[in-house]
Amino acid sequence: MIQAISDNIKTALETLKGTNKPLVNVYDFHTLENTGYPFVSFEAVELQGQIRDTCNNERNVIFDLYIFQEIGTNGRRQATQIVYRAMDDILSVFDKDYTLSDTVELVTPIGGSIVPFNIGNGSAIVGTIQLNCRYNAFI
Repeated sequence: MIQAISDNIKTALETLKGTNKPLVNVYDFHTLENTGYPFVSFEAVELQGQIRDTCNNERNVIFDLYIFQEIGTNGRRQATQIVYRAMDDILSVFDKDYTLSDTVELVTPIGGSIVPFNIGNGSAIVGTIQLNCRYNAFI
């Protein structure tokens, strides 16, 4: 199930990739090697579960999404604005498809941050979003 959720997150994020869209690439693993900015990488980072009754286990898979934009010659202000736009668009995607095409019961952004980050050849602004993906495992 975790792989299916990850695949559907990637599919949703890839709708934001391309000309006049906020992302250059989407990676379903964390990497600093990329083909351009801004890009997003994500992975599952936490699993939670709760027994509801003798037939149902509620499960939560939490994914961390990282949106990278190099500061470069455009400066920190523009890099930050690019990250804001990407974050807004990512949140909107999950607001519209809050079941990941019926893969889960509910996708909820549960936190995030925007921080400066030093990478090998320079500096970047990184926006983070935590997504909680809840589903029932019927036993």
